[in-house]
Amino acid sequence: MRRGILALQDALSEQERCRSPVLSAVHGRCIGGGVDLVTASDLRLCSGDASFCVKEVDLAIPADLGTLQRLPAIVGHGAAMDLALTARTVGAAEALRLGLVSSVAQAQAQAPGPAPGPASGPASGPASGPGVPGGAGAAGEGEGAGGAGGLGGRGVVVAAALRAAAALAAKPRLAARGTKRVLLHARDQPRVAEGLDYVATWNSAQLISNELAAAMSGSRTGAGAGSAGGPRARL
Repeated sequence: MRRGILALQDALSEQERCRSPVLSAVHGRCIGGGVDLVTASDLRLCSGDASFCVKEVDLAIPADLGTLQRLPAIVGHGAAMDLALTARTVGAAEALRLGLVSSVAQAQAQAPGPAPGPASGPASGPASGPGVPGGAGAAGEGEGAGGAGGLGGRGVVVAAALRAAAALAAKPRLAARGTKRVLLHARDQPRVAEGLDYVATWNSAQLISNELAAAMSGSRTGAGAGSAGGPRARL
């Protein structure tokens, strides 16, 4: 049994060992092992119809695949105690307030089209274009998109997660990887002095990278770093 638990723990921890940031897109009910899975990811988004429950205490066991180790760093010790001991279900709005998710994807209301007439064509949908990472997706996009009250569903949150992933992918790769590693190290090694030494070691090793030179050059010229020369705000 212990070997089986350790194997499952190791599988979920692969998300933290992945060098690049890992996103979770949650819709519907996320219970027990689902919470273990998403707390191991780096960013969490959910649809408006999502709910979360640390259910294990009702099954006479403590959660053993990582929730109890990771959740306090995400929502705070007191909130983690509340969720883990009561096994109560929290909806998307409370999950956002607690910091369990960083964004709730909502379905956009579609603008009314022109009045029908002999020469009228198909009604125009919402304007297309890049969205804010984790922002709303288009109504009717994918399975379960947009229910009553614009809660959104699978298609909406997946679209939002893909936009967030694209925004992360546009960042300088080594900087994103280093930020993830340093934050995880700071969580696991909470002493400030150790964290400062760790980030100094990490960044010293990156001084020879081409990406750092490109980022510094881009900050002076306004050219993008880590993307195909797109505009980028100056530091």
